[in-house]
Amino acid sequence: MSAMRIVEVGLDALELKHARLSVCRPVAQRRLLASLGEVGQQSPVIVIAGSEAGRYIVIDGHKRVRALKRLKADVVKAAVWELPEAQALATAFQMGSSWRRDAFEEGWLVAELHRNFNWSLGEVAERLTRSKSWASKRLALVEELPDWLAEEVAGGRVGAHAAANFLVPL
Repeated sequence: MSAMRIVEVGLDALELKHARLSVCRPVAQRRLLASLGEVGQQSPVIVIAGSEAGRYIVIDGHKRVRALKRLKADVVKAAVWELPEAQALATAFQMGSSWRRDAFEEGWLVAELHRNFNWSLGEVAERLTRSKSWASKRLALVEELPDWLAEEVAGGRVGAHAAANFLVPL
């Protein structure tokens, strides 16, 4: 990976356009909020430069950003990656994150890279170090998901496992 630097960024300078790629987990969010309130931010969020000077797109760490906003913080520690947006998303996926992703989160990432960044499914699979079959199945899962159910899963009101195994097949 190319250069990276750790900086403090104002919370109002962050773009959270990829927050929709992750599921809300209320219990984990409350634990994170308590931890940040008690000991502060321990690890930086991952960002890239935004389209406007002084703006940053959050690649990983949306939950920390939301929790810091609730705690009325002004700034966030951020690792600024010098990568194109799609490559940064794929790299963050490969590196893993503090949360284990479920099949829908993986599917939403595949859809984002395939539909919005015009990567072929083969390229998505290669960049995420998975098989083309895996990428195709994840994409199909989220494309078959009705919008109302996607909102319920993303909001943490319907479990991803239940949605994938019981509701989507219907």
